[in-house]
Amino acid sequence: MLQQKESRRGDLSYFLGGKSASDPDDWSPCIDVVKETIKFAMITERLDAHISQQRDHTPPTSTR
Repeated sequence: MLQQKESRRGDLSYFLGGKSASDPDDWSPCIDVVKETIKFAMITERLDAHISQQRDHTPPTSTR
C-alpha cells in the first residue's frame, strides 16, 4: 500500500477510493491501491467493528 501512493499516506478513505472536494472532477481511484488497502485492512482486522470496539473499551493494563 505504501509503495503504491506516498502522497496521501494514512488517508484510509482515499485508499478505499474516496474522493475529496479538492480532487479534480475527472479523478478516479487506482483500483490496485483499493484492492491492496482492502487486503491490508482484512489481514490487520482494521475494519472489523467488533474488534475495534473491544480495543476502544479495553482498559490499559498495568505493567507493575
